[in-house]
Amino acid sequence: MQLENPSAGTSVTPYPTKIVIADSLPDSAAGLLRQMGWKVDARARRSREELLHDLKDADGLIVRSNTQVDAELLASAPQLKIIARAGTGVENIDVRAASAR
Repeated sequence: MQLENPSAGTSVTPYPTKIVIADSLPDSAAGLLRQMGWKVDARARRSREELLHDLKDADGLIVRSNTQVDAELLASAPQLKIIARAGTGVENIDVRAASAR
């Protein structure tokens, strides 16, 4: 899928292409991302091992407060380019490890 940018006279491929939603979000959130042509893996309450596996080819990660984003998780996601925190605070995200990427 390509998005047109008429003001610039160009089109761009939307990025990231695979998003993992690790915590509970309304179905409409995943639906919006899918409408943009992105592959969305939205499953709350998966095991840590499942999450580490699912992140191997993920470009983006959306979490709330339940998922701990630490160095181990980041190491399992070599393609990860963005982490979005739905809600407030980043106590569950190792910002230093994420920034080092």
